[in-house]
Amino acid sequence: MSMDVDKSANSNYNVIIFLIGREQVRVEIISIGNSKGLRIPKAILEQCGMKKTVDLRVEDHTLLITPYEEAREGWDKAFQQMAKNGDDGLLDADYSLHSWDAEEWQW
Repeated sequence: MSMDVDKSANSNYNVIIFLIGREQVRVEIISIGNSKGLRIPKAILEQCGMKKTVDLRVEDHTLLITPYEEAREGWDKAFQQMAKNGDDGLLDADYSLHSWDAEEWQW
């Protein structure tokens, strides 16, 4: 998918053209109170894996919209798979305590 931005001098808004395969979808920037917004077609959101929340950033005067992912999203499934594979053992299981560990600490 590529994206072109029409920055014609006679308008006070940008028109973004999405190219999906051979299809082209044009959306206008709309007013929402004191802000601006885009109506992004559902098919584009689904194709990009976007749900309720997205990340926005600007790179080289280009707006990039990417799916938002929780920092630990999917970890629960990964841990379940590790347990199933027997890969969930402690990495330092062979570590032996020093004598000061046993004497200085009250467990």
